[in-house]
Formats: sequence, structure tokens, C-alpha cells
Amino acid sequence: TTFDMGPTSVCPGTQYCYELNTRVCEEHGFPVSGKPHNETHVPVWKAGHGALANQQMFHRGSEHWGVGKPNRVVLILTLTPRPAARGETRLPSLGTLWALPWHGWGHTLDDMADAESGAMSQPWAALRSLGLYKPKTRDWGWDWITVNTIRIANDDNGYEREDLVDYFLKDGWGFVDWSWVPRSLFGDVPDEGNAWEEFLVNTFDKWIYWTALANVD
Repeated sequence: TTFDMGPTSVCPGTQYCYELNTRVCEEHGFPVSGKPHNETHVPVWKAGHGALANQQMFHRGSEHWGVGKPNRVVLILTLTPRPAARGETRLPSLGTLWALPWHGWGHTLDDMADAESGAMSQPWAALRSLGLYKPKTRDWGWDWITVNTIRIANDDNGYEREDLVDYFLKDGWGFVDWSWVPRSLFGDVPDEGNAWEEFLVNTFDKWIYWTALANVD
């Protein structure tokens, strides 16, 4: 990958920042291939090379403007310690747009190394991902419910008001069809504040109300 093919750019140290002025990265960030000093010195990020970085550091894919150049292919492998039974600070990178399917959560590296045992087959994979069940001989990984709840609480990328309206309510995150559910069973979407949190609390309140009403003798 050369500079004009749009190498991944990094901004070291920003994993310590809660909020950041993006101009900081424009001034101090750099592409992993390196910047060309002149027309005769064009650095190359060779196939098979990699960069070891904190995934919570600000990073981005730069524009591919190399005319006639091949596409760049980047494989991102994220390693996160499994959750501990205490105050956990080693969280996954919550702002990342994960390519992992929803039923792939909750597993550990040991599970993947021993996938032939059937521990990652259905329906066990789905139950594991939802945090409902795991074999006694296995450890919990980061389940889908926990990670998404944390992302909602922090108003992270993918969990903003627009995502709630356009992606969740209309598309059901890609695997739930809400068209058959009466809109009255959903909470209202607030114009301000943490829309996801208020929406979910209001929705659960409605479900509890209608469930209690249906069970009245």
C-alpha cells in the first residue's frame, strides 16, 4: 500500500482522550506507510506488514486516489481480555463498527481454537452471544448484550438518535422484522438526551404495563 492508495492513518496517544479536536490528528497523525518526502521517496506498506496499536486510539482509512492502482485490503484483528468479575477497565473498542455477526459474540480464543467440539454451533452460539448459557468448562467472552448496552450508555458510534430511527426501528439491526409489532408497544424517541436509553426504558415500561394488563383476572 502506497501513500496514494489510502493507507490506514493513526494518531498515537489519543486512546487516553475522552473527546478530541480532530485537527489534532490532522496535524500529528500519520499514515502507517509513512509520508512521501519527495517524488523519489515514496514509502510502501508491504503485504504482510502490520501495525500493533491500541484500538481505542483515533484511526481512519484515508482516501484511495491512486489512479490505476489495486485496491488495498486490510485485515483488522482485535484482541480484548475477557471480562473479569470486578471493575473492568479493559473494554473492547466500543466505537468500532464490528463485522462480527450478532451470534458470534460471547466466545473466547480458546473456543475458536476448539471450534470442532461444537461449542460454537447453534443454538449454543446464540445462547452464548445473548449471555444466557455457556458450558461449565468454558469462560465468558464479551457477549452481545453487554457490549451493546455499554455502547448505548455511552452514546457511541452506531447508537446515536439517527441510528435508532433509521437503523433499528426500520431495519431491526438487520435481523428483526418490526413491521408486525404495533408502534404503540414502542417508546417515544426523544429529540434530546440519550435517545436510546430513554427509548428502551419507555419501551420496557410499556411492555410491563401491557403484560400486567393482560394478566388481570
